[in-house]
Amino acid sequence: MLDTDQIIADNYHKLYYDGLGWVQNSFLGFPIQQNPLDLQIYQEILTTVRPTAVIQTGVARGGSLLFFATILDALHIPPDVLVIGIDNTEFEECKALSNKRIRIIIADSIHPNTIQLIHSLVADGTALVSLDSCHAQDHVLKEIYAYRDLVAVGSYLVVEDININGHPVLPNFVPGPWEAVNQFLPTDTRFINDGLWEKNYLTWYAWLKRII
Repeated sequence: MLDTDQIIADNYHKLYYDGLGWVQNSFLGFPIQQNPLDLQIYQEILTTVRPTAVIQTGVARGGSLLFFATILDALHIPPDVLVIGIDNTEFEECKALSNKRIRIIIADSIHPNTIQLIHSLVADGTALVSLDSCHAQDHVLKEIYAYRDLVAVGSYLVVEDININGHPVLPNFVPGPWEAVNQFLPTDTRFINDGLWEKNYLTWYAWLKRII
């Protein structure tokens, strides 16, 4: 990307993020606090990879879980392919989710019992994993190591909100997802930071593709 293109993309990124338009988004009536360009990439991955499970930590009010489940339905993926959400709080909106693929586990995503449960539900090397809970660097890194083996070859470990702590938004945030990703990647050569989002000029996520 040319320097001028990057400046434009970063300025739009900050304008959209700071304007809080994304906080007002919904999917089929459920709040979904996501960048729509990143949702486009998610559906492309689901269409191409067709994972046998989707796991998301930090589900908030459930819009993302419903988005994943709806895409799987549209692709006629077998109904036993689950969308599993993990959060330490259950919001009222989540209780209204009726898609039969969705399972919500109310727990700490990095507690050993939670990790053991998820690994018992999902076979290693079969899933798409999305990390969107606590954004502190140490917590994100623990989640990455806890769930990385579940990711299918060719699929993705998506670390959300790498844009905070000045990348380019919220410059006064503590070290977070961006720093966790850069700490992790040199330790596991099975994953690369994929540039599939670049056609859209901006992303809020690190798309870590498992290549082996």
